[in-house]
Amino acid sequence: MSKKIISKITSAELLDIIREAGFRVAEESPTEAGDPCLCFGSNGYNCYAYFYTQAPDEEQRSYERVVLAFGLKGEKAYSSEIPNAWGRNRIFGRAFVGTGGGVHFEHLFCLRGGVSVDNIATHIQLWDAYLGVFLHFLDEMANGSYEGASCQVPSEAAACGSAMQN
Repeated sequence: MSKKIISKITSAELLDIIREAGFRVAEESPTEAGDPCLCFGSNGYNCYAYFYTQAPDEEQRSYERVVLAFGLKGEKAYSSEIPNAWGRNRIFGRAFVGTGGGVHFEHLFCLRGGVSVDNIATHIQLWDAYLGVFLHFLDEMANGSYEGASCQVPSEAAACGSAMQN
């Protein structure tokens, strides 16, 4: 990975970073607003990278903020207790129940001021680790074994957390 510092990113650049980090990238498609959206694999599920806060260079379509997102719909609508229980002990991302009753999990990272490509790759790796923890949490909630204790984050993900300060 490169130590180059960047303060904005195109969808093609993020696609390369996600691939180099070892994740499957399924497709790129525009949102209703015309901004790019990447679909990539994490923990066996399709996840999405949405781009926000477009930088002034209109022709390159670079962005200062990226949201990594996951959504799961069940046979019935999820209770708001799920994201509330998740949020009581964790701050990496936000969980919420969408308008269609599906449960969602998101993580925002910002490039404003400059970050390294390694830092972005760390966000993707942390996303993968925390999505696994979130999926485990959903399983515990579904089978009634959740007792309010926080799920443990894999040690390698915890070690990566300090790298996100760069």
